[in-house]
Amino acid sequence: MRLASEFKQQLSTTFLSVMREFGLTLKLEKSKFAAPEITFVGHVIGLGRYGVDHLKVACVETMKPSSHYKEGSEASFFLLLSHLH
Repeated sequence: MRLASEFKQQLSTTFLSVMREFGLTLKLEKSKFAAPEITFVGHVIGLGRYGVDHLKVACVETMKPSSHYKEGSEASFFLLLSHLH
């Protein structure tokens, strides 16, 4: 129990003060504190692990190929992705 109270104290003195300093706010209904793992932007993070959220990947794996596919269009797609990274 001591670890949880220390965590809460550290959270309020560091993280929340930085949020306040920069004028940022939190929505408590969207926030999780001291959770063993969280899902963030399609990734599962926690318990010393980091990986892809398999629920997000499943929809991509089951997608049917587009009927508008043209030979060589994957090069254009990867070029677009390289600009986003």
